Amino acid sequence: VPVVRSVYKASRDIVETATLSKRQVFREVVMLEYPRPGLYSYGFVTGYTSRRGQRLGHVFIPGPPVPTTGHLVAARVEELVYLDMTVEDALKLILSGGMVTPPSLREREPARPD
Repeated sequence: VPVVRSVYKASRDIVETATLSKRQVFREVVMLEYPRPGLYSYGFVTGYTSRRGQRLGHVFIPGPPVPTTGHLVAARVEELVYLDMTVEDALKLILSGGMVTPPSLREREPARPD
């Protein structure tokens, strides 16, 4: 299927780009309510920080069809929905505009923020 092939190739290229010295830049796949309550966006945690006693996750939200553009937001860790999904599968979902999607989204516990 041509669409799947192009989505796979683009996803593979982006995953390779998002890896620096074998250290994955996109740490975890999450959903968060953005741009308003009731709407969920997919994103990638790129790091963690603290502000005023709150733990924040830096989340890159790619913008289709060009996933290298998007938004970077800082969200409270408690507001992030961590997904049991690989970065590659999430990129396929985003790049395909939702055409390549898992049958269900499973939540999981977040990795321990550093």
